[in-house]
Amino acid sequence: MAESTLLASTCVEKLELTPLAFLGCVLAGIGMYIRISCYRTLGRLFTFEFAILPNHKLITSGPYALVRHPSYTGAMFSLAGITLVYGTQGSMMYHCPIGYKLWAPFWSALVIVSCIMMGERCLREDRVLHATFGRDWEEWSQRVRWRMIPWVF
Repeated sequence: MAESTLLASTCVEKLELTPLAFLGCVLAGIGMYIRISCYRTLGRLFTFEFAILPNHKLITSGPYALVRHPSYTGAMFSLAGITLVYGTQGSMMYHCPIGYKLWAPFWSALVIVSCIMMGERCLREDRVLHATFGRDWEEWSQRVRWRMIPWVF
């Protein structure tokens, strides 16, 4: 009983919605919006595993007119937002010593691995799309130069 009282007094009393947590909510929401826009734009071509389907066509409209892999951009926004919501002052994880010691390393590793995997997947998907669509992909990649982040990557 004393342990739960200690946990409540050290963690719950310090919870607050900080500007960083609010920004995190906004970023996570933007990320979700981007991903939903991608799913809608792809329609029947959307799959969780990258695949070239029968009668596949190169999608170059909607969010795909801004970056070539916008779904990953949305995922990065969401990861950044969740990190701010749960990992900054005012959050349960930040103020709960046990939670922070367990959560921070796990979450950091998850974010790093996710970003590496998304970057590698972008390169692999570009190679397959280029091989499949040839000149159409080349023209699109000239118009839409950025893979995930405009003017950066």
